Amino acid sequence: MSKVTGFAQHLVSFLAFLLWVLGGVMIGYMLWVLGTSAASREFFSGKLVFTYVTLSLGAFLFVGGLLGSIGSYRNGACLLNTFLGLTVISVAVEVGGIVTLNIMKTKEHCGKSYMNKTGGTLKPKHKHQI
Repeated sequence: MSKVTGFAQHLVSFLAFLLWVLGGVMIGYMLWVLGTSAASREFFSGKLVFTYVTLSLGAFLFVGGLLGSIGSYRNGACLLNTFLGLTVISVAVEVGGIVTLNIMKTKEHCGKSYMNKTGGTLKPKHKHQI
């Protein structure tokens, strides 16, 4: 085993362990919040979208980190490929979420500035003004 391969194996193992711990912390924190607040009644009603998303992301990271840790320990190509696929999917979802939030924030900001310019109405004051 060369030095580069050994370093890469330890790096993948550390990254997988870090993702596993992060997923466990996210799941544990959200369960603690649900258990200690009055929002636990609203959990099953479908009103807590942020909680569902956070729990799902935590479970996704937990399973991905667990697969990566086992795969790097056992040198299993199938588990490491699954870990790589889950990692790529999670990064793509995070980038997509960031872009979506920035677009929504920009639309909200532009809408508010337009409302301020027109005096709170949605109709333009002049026909040629958009």
